[in-house]
Amino acid sequence: MNTNTRLSRFPVLILFLTLSAVGGACAAVTGNADTAASSATPFQRTLTPNQRTTISPTATPVQDVGVAFRLSVGSFRVYQVTRYQAYPIPETMTVTRVVTDTVVNVETIAPYVVATIHRSEHAETAVAVPASMLDILMPAGSRNYWLIAKGNRLYRQDNKLDLSALDEALLELVFPLTLGAQWYQSDLLAKSNPTPRADAYMLRKVTDVGAVTVPAGHFDSCYFLQEEWAGTTFENWYCPAVGWVDRKADHHGTPEGWREVLIHYQMNR
Repeated sequence: MNTNTRLSRFPVLILFLTLSAVGGACAAVTGNADTAASSATPFQRTLTPNQRTTISPTATPVQDVGVAFRLSVGSFRVYQVTRYQAYPIPETMTVTRVVTDTVVNVETIAPYVVATIHRSEHAETAVAVPASMLDILMPAGSRNYWLIAKGNRLYRQDNKLDLSALDEALLELVFPLTLGAQWYQSDLLAKSNPTPRADAYMLRKVTDVGAVTVPAGHFDSCYFLQEEWAGTTFENWYCPAVGWVDRKADHHGTPEGWREVLIHYQMNR
């Protein structure tokens, strides 16, 4: 099977329903939003120049990846996801929903640490929806996905866990994070492109370090990551020991995209 054929098996839906959460203990770190309602919540995203730094979290062994992303049973993150689309033109739709990612199991399958994440999704509610588009709002639902730590790398698999196909999994993070770091989000793609171009498909880049404010709180020394995939620009804020706090996608052609912000969390140690 050639590289292009194997990569075509990546579900683009992963990034259009993207997410993240990541055994257990008693102590917990929590963050609270003013509200966890499914209506739109105002939020602010900041990058403060005098807080930028190239200092990164130390995370090379598997256990350090777990600390950096809190791979512990019972940890959860609650996100507000706002989705928009503007087709058929001139119709424009904006909807929102609340989703919760909970770590429900963590096991060691040497050399991997595998965390099962359960995602629970509220039904979408209308922010601004033409009557002709009310029938395409997403219903409530739930599903599992898996985060796999191997050495200093954190992968994600949807649909099913298959450690034999890890080279086709989505490579979310490579530790330690540093300003200017970059990696392909597929080991398979990296093997076939040892010298990546600046505009390469699925090349995730750490382009800034700074502070970010979302409804769940204010976080310093966070990492801003960007990539291009399927005609879409993705922008992500990752904060050590908390995880993804703000993720955004905008399609270059057909007006559509989404934004996912952290509104509440609990990180078990």
